[in-house]
Amino acid sequence: MNILGEGARLTYENFIYIALTGTFRNASGSSSGEEDNVTFDPSALECQQLVLDVPEGTMVKLSRKENGRRSQLWRMTSTGRLQHEGSSPPHDPSSRKAANNAASLVLDIAGCAPQPSEYVPLMLRKPDERRRLTQTWRFTEDGRLCCIHVNMFVQAKDGFLGLIPGNDVVLGPPQLVQYDTLANGVPLEQAISRQRLRPGSGMLSVRVDTDGPTRVLQITDVHSKGASAVARTESGDWVSLVEEGGTTTIKKTSAATQQSKDESGLHEMELQLKLQGGIGLSLILQSPPEELIYAKLTDIVFQYQSSPLQRTIDCSVRDIQVDNQLLGAQCPIVLYVTPQSKNDETRYLPAIYLTAHQLLSSCTNSYIFKNLNLTMKNLTLTLEESLVFKLLLLAGYDQSDSELEKVEERQYDMRRMLAAATSANATRYYFTILELQLKQVRLSVLTSKKLSSELKNIKRKMGLTLVRFEHASVNLEPFVRRHPFETSRFLLDCITKHYKEELKSQAMKILGSTDFLGNPSGFLADVSEGVSELVHEGSVGGLVWNVTHGMANSTAKVTGSLSDAVGHVTMDDKHEEHRQKLRLMQTAHSTDHIMAGLKGLGLGLYGGLTSIVSQTYTGATQEGLPGFISGFAKGMVGTVTKPAIGLLDLASSTSLAVRDSSKNPLQKMPNRIRKPRLVVGLNGLIPRYNVNQAEGQELLLSFEHNENEIFLGYDVLREGEGDMKVLISSQQVRVFSQSDPALPPTPVLNVPYRDLYHCKPVILQGDESEIEHKHYIELTLKAEWPEGHIIPRPSDLAYKRPKVRCDSQEIAHKVAQQINYARNLHDELRQTLLMQEEETVE
Repeated sequence: MNILGEGARLTYENFIYIALTGTFRNASGSSSGEEDNVTFDPSALECQQLVLDVPEGTMVKLSRKENGRRSQLWRMTSTGRLQHEGSSPPHDPSSRKAANNAASLVLDIAGCAPQPSEYVPLMLRKPDERRRLTQTWRFTEDGRLCCIHVNMFVQAKDGFLGLIPGNDVVLGPPQLVQYDTLANGVPLEQAISRQRLRPGSGMLSVRVDTDGPTRVLQITDVHSKGASAVARTESGDWVSLVEEGGTTTIKKTSAATQQSKDESGLHEMELQLKLQGGIGLSLILQSPPEELIYAKLTDIVFQYQSSPLQRTIDCSVRDIQVDNQLLGAQCPIVLYVTPQSKNDETRYLPAIYLTAHQLLSSCTNSYIFKNLNLTMKNLTLTLEESLVFKLLLLAGYDQSDSELEKVEERQYDMRRMLAAATSANATRYYFTILELQLKQVRLSVLTSKKLSSELKNIKRKMGLTLVRFEHASVNLEPFVRRHPFETSRFLLDCITKHYKEELKSQAMKILGSTDFLGNPSGFLADVSEGVSELVHEGSVGGLVWNVTHGMANSTAKVTGSLSDAVGHVTMDDKHEEHRQKLRLMQTAHSTDHIMAGLKGLGLGLYGGLTSIVSQTYTGATQEGLPGFISGFAKGMVGTVTKPAIGLLDLASSTSLAVRDSSKNPLQKMPNRIRKPRLVVGLNGLIPRYNVNQAEGQELLLSFEHNENEIFLGYDVLREGEGDMKVLISSQQVRVFSQSDPALPPTPVLNVPYRDLYHCKPVILQGDESEIEHKHYIELTLKAEWPEGHIIPRPSDLAYKRPKVRCDSQEIAHKVAQQINYARNLHDELRQTLLMQEEETVE
């Protein structure tokens, strides 16, 4: 029963009775003779139930049918002989020699060849090829038994009057006088048919199938034709189907379910949902408030069908992309569909396709699925260390060790309490086939140079040590299970274990993609792709571009890893932080890589020249004489290492520029769907996404700002050459110009709120030639008085009132209102006593 499908066939010995059909016509109203429980009436010929018998010796007589009597049983061989079971010794039915047993006696006639007008008695003889004409028999279509001789039929001696028990059976021509015939015209004394000792043909087909989570043993007669009557018996929730079309099965169904179906009637439902724009999902960390990831599912097609017997779900997603929304992320994309070549036929298929077919059942703790199939296209996954730990922080892994131990103890106790119940009462899921297909993942891991203390604590608790590598092609075998009937937890554990084993089997590929080794796997992949283009397409340029890309990528990885390793030796956190900011300035453009490399070289040379002075001064001011000595030593080391780091940064950036310029279009990463959203609005709640606010939040990072500074507003004051813009935060107002979004902003006016009294919109009359008025925002600032000067009374204070031009009155009013609100909020927060401070004071 553990092997599904068709197994070896079963055979059983099934002898036959050679019956005179006319004597069985009144046996339960049927001429088949299979029902023997009838009242015998000696005066009725139709109830005699006569068969060929050999009670003594070798002569064939007519006798009443007796179930299981060996002298009345015959076996027809493949050569047409009728072997007599009663005169044969017992033998093994499964033996192939049974049909050709030399000791068996077969049906024959008493004399030599019969004459056309003679009636010859039947008897038993040994098989003899010389008597083949009288030892080979066949049942005709009209219901008679004859040998090879023409017009010679087996019949009762003396014809119709000889249909009595104990009379001889002869072979001869039809009787001249016919008293009674069957409906087809055959005389009653010549009507002979076969009746089987047992139902069926003697050969059975055995098949193990499934009906939901139930294994069904199906036994079928191989020679069964058509559908026979079904004997159905019901007892409680059991319904037994005895025979149906020659197939014997036993199934268990619920009588209550059948009754509810009959009462409720047929109810069908179909739901179709199409979302061409898709769905966007944003994941936000509460403290500190920031957006972590943004997932976009494009062109979703969902179809649901339901009936009283089953439910089906078909869902497809054309494209999927998950963005890393951390401000200053090394890689802006976490997950996307790997681009495919134009010759790939699967590029038009959806990125995700899910199909499920559920069969409804009355069981409350089981769900039966005919199939569940989840197919995904090849994906590219990039995991950044800081993002991974922040997701773990969101999942609650920031608890203390004692809290984690208590949680684990409670979970262990819960699992132990539920262990006894899971075997019988747990909800289980059955699938005829469960299949998850994800062929390949291009995996990358990016390590972070600087982590907060909270993230470092999570890293220590999780015991995760990540190694930096890029674009490791991990091939995954599909997860396929046939006929599981398990709990959801068990199935999830099986899936997790399967893909863990797959990742372990691809460890060499991942190791070959690490940065400190120069990504040899990527280099070999580029070379093989170039050779393939040369051989199949004759493209020499493809070979050159791929080899160049591989060499440049390996060079960039090695030099980048060396510069990071040497950077730790300098022991100068400010210098290292400045280096990382320069790296973040690099985009996909080659010129940006080269400019960042030149700036890195300049930073290294400048740091080397000033290292002794700056490090010694910093150490002396912080720690005194010991700090002076240690600072001098750090400065000596930095004098050598910082210029070397600058050269390595230049080499790495140049290699990146060459790599990106020779990159295959299929290897290019898509852009972010949208900029990171503003998480905290003016009212302290999450605002609706606004592109303007997202741009302003990103601009705040380009300025030197405090970690506690919060973005509040951003607007364009005046458009044109050198756009004038304003950025409003929780601590100051910044007015700057920016002609191109790709260029850094140029500060024009910075006003901290401690120096700001008020902001208002003003209108100035233009020249006589100008019809329109000029709109400004006026910032009223505190005046700076020279040291030792007597400050006048507040009523006599002279204020500074710088004005900034706006394009319209609406912009001026809106910006002035936002600045005043931000100033009031700043004053309120400055005068608020926090709860922690209150506890400290008490």
